[in-house]
Amino acid sequence: MEVVQKLDSITDAVEGVGTNIVNAYNQGQASEEKREILRRQERDNDKFDKALNKLRDELLSTNEASVNLSQGSRQEPHPGTCTWLFNDSRFKKWIDEKTDTPILWLCGAPRAGKTVLCTAAIDHVKEKRGTESTIYAYVSDSAEFSPSQLLSNFALQLLDNLRKCKSCLHEPIDLQQFIGVSRKDDKEREKLVSHLIKALPATYIFLDGLDGADHYTVRQNSMSLASYERGRPEQNMKRVLNFLCILTEQYSPKVRLWCSSQFDSTRRRAWMSNYEKLTLDFQLQLDDTKSDIVNYLLECIESTFPSLGRVKIFRPLLLQVIKIQGSFSWARLLHDEIEQQPDTKSLMRLLEDEKLPGSINKYYEKHINRIKYRERGRVEPALWKIVLSLVMYAKRPLLKSEIIEAIAILRTESGDLDPDYKPRDDSVLNACHPLVKIITQRGEKENDPIITLHDGGVREFLEGSLELRSDHHTDDELVDAGIFRDTCIRYLTQPKYEKFLKKIDTGTFKTWETNEDIISHKFLGYCVKYWHQHFDTPSAESPPEAEFKKVKKFVESTHFATCVQVQSLVVEGHFAHRIDDITDQAASTKRVFPNWLLKSELFRQYSIFSSEWSELLQSGLTSNLNGELDRCIWMSLGHNHFLSSLPCRYESFIFATKETEASNSSRCWIQKLSPNHEYITSCYFNTLK
Repeated sequence: MEVVQKLDSITDAVEGVGTNIVNAYNQGQASEEKREILRRQERDNDKFDKALNKLRDELLSTNEASVNLSQGSRQEPHPGTCTWLFNDSRFKKWIDEKTDTPILWLCGAPRAGKTVLCTAAIDHVKEKRGTESTIYAYVSDSAEFSPSQLLSNFALQLLDNLRKCKSCLHEPIDLQQFIGVSRKDDKEREKLVSHLIKALPATYIFLDGLDGADHYTVRQNSMSLASYERGRPEQNMKRVLNFLCILTEQYSPKVRLWCSSQFDSTRRRAWMSNYEKLTLDFQLQLDDTKSDIVNYLLECIESTFPSLGRVKIFRPLLLQVIKIQGSFSWARLLHDEIEQQPDTKSLMRLLEDEKLPGSINKYYEKHINRIKYRERGRVEPALWKIVLSLVMYAKRPLLKSEIIEAIAILRTESGDLDPDYKPRDDSVLNACHPLVKIITQRGEKENDPIITLHDGGVREFLEGSLELRSDHHTDDELVDAGIFRDTCIRYLTQPKYEKFLKKIDTGTFKTWETNEDIISHKFLGYCVKYWHQHFDTPSAESPPEAEFKKVKKFVESTHFATCVQVQSLVVEGHFAHRIDDITDQAASTKRVFPNWLLKSELFRQYSIFSSEWSELLQSGLTSNLNGELDRCIWMSLGHNHFLSSLPCRYESFIFATKETEASNSSRCWIQKLSPNHEYITSCYFNTLK
C-alpha cells in the first residue's frame, strides 16, 4: 500500500513537471510570437517612414517655392482680435461634429481681414481637434498657380499630419504605390490626397484667396505642336475646388472645407451649384471687424504715447474705419504712421478727420512719393522701381538672393555680373516698404526670405498707375515689365555662359572661364525656366523689332545651349515628352520660346532636337550622364539646324549628296544610354580608306 502511494505521488509530481514544461513552452511560444509581432511592426514602421520620407522629398523638390509661400502667407491675428468668430453661430454650426453643412464660404470686401480670420480659425481648430487636423493653401495673386502645385501642397501637409498621428491609424496605409507621383498627371495627385484624407481621423481644409485666380496669369506647361492655348486660372481653381468638395461630401463629417473670397455671387453660384445643401454662407460685415481694427489702432497709440487717453481719439478713428469699410491693410499702414509720429501734437494732427487718408491707394501714393524723394538724383532706374517691377511681374515668388543678383546684372554695363553692384540686404528689404512683404522660410533658406507684394491691393494700385501714367512715358511708371525682360536676357547672355558648363562630378558644374560653381548663381534657375514668359505678347502678336532681334539672337547663340544644359539639370520634367507612336517624334513639348515664336522654324527645329535627345536631357541632377550635352551628335540634326554647330565630343558625319571633307579620325564612336541609366553601349566603326 505504501508503495502504491509513493508511485501515485511520483506520478503526480511527473504530471506537475510536465504541466510546468508545457506551460513554460507555451509561454515561450507566446513571447516569441509577441517578439515576432513587434519585429514585424518595427519593419512595417520603418518601411512606412522610408516611403513617407521619399514621397515627401519628391513632392517638396518640385513644389518648394509654392509650399514656402503657403507657409509664409499666414497673417497672424493681433492679440485679442478675431475672438468674436469663435462665438459666431455660423462658425459654430460649421465646426460642430454633427454638422450638415461641412463647407463654409466666407466672403468679404477687399482687405477686410479674410486671411487673418482664416489663420485664427486654423489655430482654433488645431487647439480643439489637434495639430494634425488642418491643411491650408493661400492662392496668392503674386504667384503662378497650377492644380498640380496646389494638390502637391495639400499632399505634403497631409503627409506631415500622417506622421504626427501614425499611432492612431486604424489600418496600415500603403504609400509605396505613390512613389513617382510628381512625374505623373494630376489624377494621380488627387488619388494620393484622397488616400491620405481617408486614412486620417479628421481633416479641416482651408482654401484662402479664391479670387486670387483673377490677378495672375497661368501659362500652360505643355503645348501641342500645332497650337498653343493660354491656361485659364479660374478653370483650374474651379477644378481643384470641385475635387475638394467631392472629398468633403464623401468623407463628411470628418472632413470640413473652408473657402474665402471677395464678394462674387455669380462665381459662388457657378462653382458651388452641386453643393448648395452642404454649403454655409458667411458674409463678413463691417460690424464684425470694426471693433477689432479700432482696438488694434488704439493699442498702438497707447504703447507709443502712454500718456494719451483713448477718449480724444476714439471718434475720428471709428468714423474713418467705417469710411474705409474695415480695411485691415489701411489699419496696418496707419499703425506704421502712428509709430513714426514724434510727439502727441503730430499724432493729433494726423488723426483729425480731414487728415486721415480716405482710401488705401492714397496711402500707397504717399509712401511712393516718400520713396521717390529719398531716391532722387540716384542711378536710374531707381532701386525701388527695380524691386517693385521684379516682384510685380515675377512668375513665381522671388528670393532675396535672386532679386539682389537681378539688380546687379541690370546695373552691370557689360560682361559678367559685377558683384560690386550687388545692393546690401537691408537696402533691398527696405526699398519698397510697406508695399512688399517678407516671408521667412524654414530650414536651409531661413536667411534667404521670399519678397513679394504685400497683398492684392498693392497689385491693383500698381496696375492702376500704369493706366493713369501721362502720355505713356516710362518715367511716370511705377513698374516696368521691360525691366524683367532685360534682366533675364542680360543674365543668360553673360560671357561665362558662352560655353557649356564643365562637369566636375555628378552634382557639381562650373563655368569654363571663371571657374564658378553655378550653385552660387542664385538667379540662374529662375531665368532658364521663365525667361520666355516675360517676352510673351497679347494674342501672340509680333513684338517690337528690337525685342524680336534680341530674342532671336539669344536663341541662335551658344548661350541658349548652356541655358538648355541648365534646364536639364534643375527644371524637373522639362524634357519629358509625349512621343507619337507612329512618327517617333514629340507630339507635345514644354514651351521654351515666347508665344509669338511658336509657329516659327526655330521652334520646329528645337522640337526635333528635344524629342531626339530627351532621354539624355531628362537625366536630372543625380544621373551619371547628367548635363553632358556634348554627347549629343549635333550634326545629325542637319546642316541647317540652328544647333548643328555646337561642340560634340564625338567625331561625326552626315550622309549627303554633296562631297564633304574627309575625316582625319581613324574610327567613328557612338554611345547609347541604357533605359535604366546604369550602363552605356559603345559602338566603333573603322573609317573606310
